[in-house]
Amino acid sequence: MSIQIGVEESYGVLKGYMGKPNIDYALHVHNSIELIYVIRGYMTELFPMQSYRIEPGQLAAFYALVPHRCMDTTEGSFVYGMHLPMAKFLQWDLPKDFVSRLFRGELLIEDNPDRKLLDETQFDLWMKDVAALDANQIESLYAEVHGRLRRMAAGMAAKSAASRGGKPLPVKSFQLFHWGDNIPVPEDQATPWDKLEKMTMFISTNYRESVTVADVAKHAGVHPNYASSLFHSAYGMTITEYITERRLNYAYRALTETSSTILAIALEAGFGSVRRFHHVFLTKYGQTPSSARKPTED
Repeated sequence: MSIQIGVEESYGVLKGYMGKPNIDYALHVHNSIELIYVIRGYMTELFPMQSYRIEPGQLAAFYALVPHRCMDTTEGSFVYGMHLPMAKFLQWDLPKDFVSRLFRGELLIEDNPDRKLLDETQFDLWMKDVAALDANQIESLYAEVHGRLRRMAAGMAAKSAASRGGKPLPVKSFQLFHWGDNIPVPEDQATPWDKLEKMTMFISTNYRESVTVADVAKHAGVHPNYASSLFHSAYGMTITEYITERRLNYAYRALTETSSTILAIALEAGFGSVRRFHHVFLTKYGQTPSSARKPTED
């Protein structure tokens, strides 16, 4: 069983865990970027449509508002994990392609044997930093994690450029609960990152309703044009596209985990009609809603 530690900050909850992964029996979400580093054994993460096995020496990163769960591991496995507060992550100005891929639901995996010993040592120190609850150590941790993700992004960009036309990178894409990440910030101290946090959490709570860009902007206390520009610059997608992604995630879970009719699922997810749901689902997943719920034949 993994040991979990965490600290609340003005911009969210920083959390670390280490040990044998816990098997999750339901998909869950939390508003953070999750990092996983496997020391030994393996860890299989399930997302809608696909699952991924993370092997020793691999660093994985994904956007944890995409529904996910640990579905498999083995006796003797040992992993390090970290939940990075979303508002803090957005301040780091990482390469836009890297950030966009995360927010579009991809699980990014780096396999770099040259960094194995360094990463093992680094994650062990980071867990100690989180447990220490010392502000200076936490800031040092953030600086080091920022640098590590920048290296990860640069390595993937270089590998992608070198492998055009070749074998794809091993990077792809996924009862909910939310962590207490959305800690209030006084309006006179709110930064653009706080506004993004408010918009993201508002969408996460209301995406099944008839939500508009104006609704999202109003909740964050900004003009719709500013909200749209800020959201797109950070996430690499529009507010409307993000709402659609959340609805698709909900619908996929309902298709595979319940016996509700496709009409009911379409309406519950916020699509408004079966026709609209069918079109968006087919475009995203390359199959119809009815075929997605058929059990896989072995």
